[in-house]
Amino acid sequence: MMHRIRDFFITAIVGGMIVVLPIALIAFAFRWLFSLIYSVTASLAKSLHIVEAYPDGAAYITMVLIVVAMFFIGLAVKTRIGKFLYHYLEKYLLSKIPLYSVLSETVSTIADRDQKAFSKVVLVDVYGSGIYMTGFVTDETNSEWYSIFVPTAPNPTNGFVLSTRRDAVIETDLKPEDAVRTVVGMGAGSTEILGYLANAKKG
Repeated sequence: MMHRIRDFFITAIVGGMIVVLPIALIAFAFRWLFSLIYSVTASLAKSLHIVEAYPDGAAYITMVLIVVAMFFIGLAVKTRIGKFLYHYLEKYLLSKIPLYSVLSETVSTIADRDQKAFSKVVLVDVYGSGIYMTGFVTDETNSEWYSIFVPTAPNPTNGFVLSTRRDAVIETDLKPEDAVRTVVGMGAGSTEILGYLANAKKG
């Protein structure tokens, strides 16, 4: 009993860190960038006597400059030359910066959230023995190859990743939250899943 309680608290704490830490890092990076640019705009606003009329003018100018800069940088990296320069910088410079990889992965995940990773529930015969496991499609290539996360019960945050052909799995219309409940419940409430298996065997 104590072992389960300990595992529960450890899992909850780690899960919280996974969510909070990347956000905190992004906030820290933004604050650093803001301070860097603000030191310039504040001096400029003071010399132009903008501060007298608009006390917060330097801060607003800084925000606008950051947004505009991010916009044009985003446009630039979509071009062929921009992509080449970005990959070159990332390989030889940016990747050397501490925590850059964490920030990059976090931003990429947020930007790609419309891909709906984990939104497709499948049944996969992991060992080719007719014993199927519930999995979630995390990525795919032209709908031919799937990357699948197979959670372990009763803690769905643990599991393993498979790469397999699409025709090797049974696709379902199950909602991810319903599938997760069966994992947490150690198989309880798997009537719909068993129904998909039965229909697949008949087919």
